Amino acid sequence: LCGKTKNIHDGFSGIGDKWGKYSKAFRRSVYLILSSFHESDLNRKQKTLDKAVNVLLLEISEKMTTYCNSLYIPTLTLFGLGMILPLIILSVFPVISFLGMGIGIISVILLLFTSLLVSFLYSLSILKKRPIIFSPNKIVDSDKFLSIDGFLFEPLILSFVILFLFSIPSIFYLLQQYGIVLSGWFGIAVNMINTYSILIGIVISSSVFFYSKCFRIKFIRDEVMKLENEFIHSLYHLRNFLADGKPLESSIESVSKLMSGSDISLFYSDISNRIRKTSMPVDKVLDIIKIDSYLIKNTLKMIVDSFENGNKAAIKTTDVVYKYLIGIEETNKLLKNILDRNLSMMKTTAMFYAPIICGIVIVIFQMIVSASYGGLVSFGHSHMDPPVLRLIVGLYLFCFNFLIVWYTTKIEYGNDSIMLNFNMYRSFPVVFGVFLLTIIIAESILSGVIL
Repeated sequence: LCGKTKNIHDGFSGIGDKWGKYSKAFRRSVYLILSSFHESDLNRKQKTLDKAVNVLLLEISEKMTTYCNSLYIPTLTLFGLGMILPLIILSVFPVISFLGMGIGIISVILLLFTSLLVSFLYSLSILKKRPIIFSPNKIVDSDKFLSIDGFLFEPLILSFVILFLFSIPSIFYLLQQYGIVLSGWFGIAVNMINTYSILIGIVISSSVFFYSKCFRIKFIRDEVMKLENEFIHSLYHLRNFLADGKPLESSIESVSKLMSGSDISLFYSDISNRIRKTSMPVDKVLDIIKIDSYLIKNTLKMIVDSFENGNKAAIKTTDVVYKYLIGIEETNKLLKNILDRNLSMMKTTAMFYAPIICGIVIVIFQMIVSASYGGLVSFGHSHMDPPVLRLIVGLYLFCFNFLIVWYTTKIEYGNDSIMLNFNMYRSFPVVFGVFLLTIIIAESILSGVIL
């Protein structure tokens, strides 16, 4: 606002009008804050400011609740378009071929990945309606390399190397489809492994890549979030010690002892030790102390600045900030419960049901192909090797899982790249593990029929 408007009233009005088109409650909250400037009675001023905060928090929770309740049909449609419909069509391909219509790899690829494109475009339309909620801390990870036994690797290059090494047997198997003959033990091994190795390579390489993008920075942010949560509740004790007439330095030390064993206790203890050793005031110590939380630093600085208006003003500031932060924390918990309840079925479907369906379809397709070669079914003019189909469906499952994880993470966390990478890293091994296990089990059960 500094230098851009004549006074704070015009600046606040401009902000309210600018962002009010996205949130009416935000605009109303801004004007309630402006209204509080003209309140001469302190109690009415406090009530007006409290109302400004409550109006915004209430709108956030109501909008997200309404949005989540409206997700059932769109999410069901998304799963149907992206998974059920293409696999149903894929499962009747042998019947279509029986009628004399040739079916090749291109037809299958076009079917599966066209459905993915349609699903992606449909998911974008759903995400555009997502309301704005609280965003997590932004922490920049300056270390772009993955360290293994002291050696540094660029994650993307390492992932490609892993994928290539695992893909070698599958590459030789695919080359056999174009007339290259492999004999001896190597040929036997390649035919046994067929396209499994490239799928395993995709899982391992993608997991390494996404893990390297999130593990370090997520650990740091989780620690910061835990510290902030403890800090919010420590403000209650800090306010009480200040109300007892203790100076801020002594109050910080008392809170540290009271909350002994917690992370915030160590932080307060660090501040107290620096004050004793350097005789520096609290605000100067806060300038030099390192912590990845603007919330903690700015709140403590606000409390320090309020002492200029006396001890009562500092107590009041601490009390108001504590109540506001508790309100935000409770709203966050409410939103998390709403999102977990509405997205849990979608996550379960993507991680378990989708790979099971894909695995069963592949085995049924393989069984029909085997039967056709036994003379039971004339498979038209085209034949697709079951391991090749397994590879295509596996790649499709990889992309579908990516889409669903991206979709659910966007709804739950917004543009949080850390959680997106973390959810990708967690989901791929589970999805492909279920997929491969389903194929193995189904082939074992139906081996008599296939043979």
